[in-house]
Amino acid sequence: MARLCSLLLVLPAALAAAACDPAPGSEVDCTPAAAPDGIDDDVPPVDPAALQAWLAADGYAGYLPESARHPSSGPHGAVRTFVNARLAGSLATCASPHPVGSAAVKELYDGDALSGWAVMVKTEAAQGAGHWYWYEVFDTAPDAEAPYAGQGLDTCTGCHDGGLDAVRVAWPLR
Repeated sequence: MARLCSLLLVLPAALAAAACDPAPGSEVDCTPAAAPDGIDDDVPPVDPAALQAWLAADGYAGYLPESARHPSSGPHGAVRTFVNARLAGSLATCASPHPVGSAAVKELYDGDALSGWAVMVKTEAAQGAGHWYWYEVFDTAPDAEAPYAGQGLDTCTGCHDGGLDAVRVAWPLR
């Protein structure tokens, strides 16, 4: 029997900010896939100014991407997620906790235009959303200031605590 892990927690967008309970049937079989070779394992900086410059310079260009934009199952609107090799390898085996240096970048869209990013970087070896650095910005300028940035940020941890060591993206990426 395939091992199941809770990687995708589907929520109606209207309820995402208010409740972060998994939807019935939201488990995904993640054992058949392996992390693809040739993807970047670069770890984003966790300083807000350096991270914004890294994002604006497309520092995550070598990460494994989802195939297309889609509506977020949470409060992020239209999104496209990218994961580094460390996180891809961990997701492929349903590992928890994910290794330090695991990272995901979520592009945020307003219509067809990239309007910002949400980022998570694993900074501590323990399990749970409090052991990640969180960042969300609604501006693509290299010098933009993020309204949300910090270790174990309450704005992010409430919903992400429901994922596999805080990760809520489906594996394999779609």
